[in-house]
Amino acid sequence: MIDVNRDWIKKVFDDLPNMRVELVENANSMGPNYLKTQLILCRKYLNEVNQHLQTLKHYMWAVQRDLDATKAMYTTQLDNLIATDDRVRRGTSYKDRVAIANQVLADLVKEIHTLEEQGRELSIVEEVIKVKMKELREVGSDIRTARSLIVDELNLGGQYGSEDRPGKKVNNDPGILLEGVPPKEQSLLDEKVEITPADSIPDKLEDSGGSDLSDLLRDL
Repeated sequence: MIDVNRDWIKKVFDDLPNMRVELVENANSMGPNYLKTQLILCRKYLNEVNQHLQTLKHYMWAVQRDLDATKAMYTTQLDNLIATDDRVRRGTSYKDRVAIANQVLADLVKEIHTLEEQGRELSIVEEVIKVKMKELREVGSDIRTARSLIVDELNLGGQYGSEDRPGKKVNNDPGILLEGVPPKEQSLLDEKVEITPADSIPDKLEDSGGSDLSDLLRDL
């Protein structure tokens, strides 16, 4: 009969509560790298839980195998006792004969009860492990969705949740954005150009003493 490791069961119940992935409030503002780190942690915990599950499945298989074999042995010996053993045949009813035979087969009866109890205990462990796996998978799915949204937003020009898109300012007017203009050309647009007021042109015409208009325009 397989001996289920009680220390392993205790370790499972000690480990699972500590396998938590908690996101800070407004996790989207932390950026995709933070979410990637949390997702890696989530996968690490999932791998550990899966290892516990594989060990559990081995125990459950071994217990069920031993239980089936022991029950088959018990049934064979019970039928033989009822049919051939005078002590058992003295029972006035079939139920009485089974009770007497169970006393003879006390070791097998005890082994069956032990294996059945181990099976029930392992079933409880399985439920706890599956709940933790479901929790971690849901958290991992939420993290992947949030990270995907942030990456998409960054690809569109946002910055960790901002809907603003980068543009180029024209003539130092913060309300006007010009996209697609290289920085060098944009700097030329941002430069202040000194323009001669129109009312100063007549003065220059008078001072020129009838100078050629083209010369005057070159001076401007």
